[in-house]
Amino acid sequence: MAGYDDDPILKVRQGAQSPDNLWKAWARVESVKRLICCLLYLDMAYARLMSTSGVIAIDKVEVYLPCDDALFENATTATAFLRSVQQGARIAMPRMNVRSVHELSPSKLNQNSTQILLRSLYLRLIAAKARLSEKHGRNEHSQSISLAESFSTDEDYKTIIADVVLLPKAHASFLGERHQNNALGWHYLCILLTTDVDLLETACGRDGLEAAEDSLVHVFRWSQSSSARRALLHAAQVFSILDSCLVRESYLTRPDLVLFVSALVISQYFLVTSYTGNGSGGPVFELLRDVDWTTVGDEGFGRATGYLPLGRLGRETVNSNPAIGFINKGGSVSFAGEVQGLGGAAAKKIARKFAHLMDGFGKWDGCSYSQLLRVMCGFTHESD
Repeated sequence: MAGYDDDPILKVRQGAQSPDNLWKAWARVESVKRLICCLLYLDMAYARLMSTSGVIAIDKVEVYLPCDDALFENATTATAFLRSVQQGARIAMPRMNVRSVHELSPSKLNQNSTQILLRSLYLRLIAAKARLSEKHGRNEHSQSISLAESFSTDEDYKTIIADVVLLPKAHASFLGERHQNNALGWHYLCILLTTDVDLLETACGRDGLEAAEDSLVHVFRWSQSSSARRALLHAAQVFSILDSCLVRESYLTRPDLVLFVSALVISQYFLVTSYTGNGSGGPVFELLRDVDWTTVGDEGFGRATGYLPLGRLGRETVNSNPAIGFINKGGSVSFAGEVQGLGGAAAKKIARKFAHLMDGFGKWDGCSYSQLLRVMCGFTHESD
């Protein structure tokens, strides 16, 4: 990450002969920055829509981060611009290398910067997934229970996991209650790393009944892993966030999409876990409880990162942490205080809860996914 010294606006500032010239020059530079960021947003949006990697070679990208929206949108005159600068508004921002996002100082970030960081991580994730599929083929890739497990064999791919895992520690202020949009995007990235979403969709009947029955074997393998239980926690946190506040759509964090994927994770976990005794006995873990993700670290990623060594005190904290205990050992769960059974009936019940929440998004935002969840309720296999 480069510092402020190479921001183009600093060179412009040195040559500006008046506040009016500085304001206009800054606005032009800032507009170009935002145009470049929009290209990243569009690349991500179409990559997600087409289920493919982006067109931009994201690993080679360095971005001059944009300034605050308030300065860009509200400083409509040179006088207003100068007043904002005198009051502490920053007109220069650092340059971000998308392969070194963990080097960014939280004090240098704003809301825009965090969204760009999350979208860059998403583009890196799907680009790595595409390269992995091309290298090994879909059949071999499908033997892994999660994307994180597939990534663990390559050092470059493991850095993506590390960058995602370290976000709550490195940028905690931008994942808190005041920035639920960012938190939702981060949970979505974690779900993609700990789950094969295509597999879950197939198990729900996307490709027909025969393919669904065949895929349940692989879903069962996934459900027995710590990755699945971590995915369960992230999916529940998505429900909690969207149940408590209205999150604005922002390409990565389309509430209807993220909530639908979360419904797949929890409902399929409940469905196939009924075939074992893991869900009975022991303490009950509340899925909607607050989780200290800084303490949880990379639990559930198979220690794929290697970035989070534990000392004696760290091990004691891990041993006493309920979330970590559930990720590693499993056990009975409750949802909103209601102890959950397992099997087809429980899967249908939880899918209806998600569909009901999605109905609250409005007539169009969650309409198709809400209907799809209700169709899935009729398709889900019954089990005792």
